[in-house]
Amino acid sequence: MKIIAKHINYFLLVTKLLIFTLFVYNLIAAIIETQKYIYVFGNNNGITSLFDILINKPYFQPAVFLLIPTIGVFLKNKVGWIFFISYFYFLLNVIVSSIPYFYKYLDYRNDYQVILTLIIATGLILIALIKMNKKNIYLTKYNIQQNQDLLVVYNTIAYMIGAFMTSFLASIPRV
Repeated sequence: MKIIAKHINYFLLVTKLLIFTLFVYNLIAAIIETQKYIYVFGNNNGITSLFDILINKPYFQPAVFLLIPTIGVFLKNKVGWIFFISYFYFLLNVIVSSIPYFYKYLDYRNDYQVILTLIIATGLILIALIKMNKKNIYLTKYNIQQNQDLLVVYNTIAYMIGAFMTSFLASIPRV
């Protein structure tokens, strides 16, 4: 009697579980921060005050950025695959766009750990992207046809979604 199924892709399962866990964690943290804000400053206007907090405070930003790949976790079609892959492109864009910031504040005597961390993180994301573009994932798990031209188009759409999320993150003023 086998307990473990034969066709489970553990990389995909762990990645989906990680994204979903990050989403739930960030949503709970945002709710706690909102409750703290309401406790300290009061809630005089009811629901309008809550909307003001949601719009003007950055508590829910991580949850919003994780909402797109979380939707992709639950969809088993090409839209789900595009949403899921877009998060990897988002992370890659964030790392690449943060390099000038790290370069500006880097102390060249002892900050090789930062450079090594950036290289390792970029490598892990690229490995995840390559793994997600393997035939056994996009064909069997997401029912995407085995056409390289369509795969390039879907990756381009996912990259544009990830770039949009990165540019949106960069355009939000920090409090």
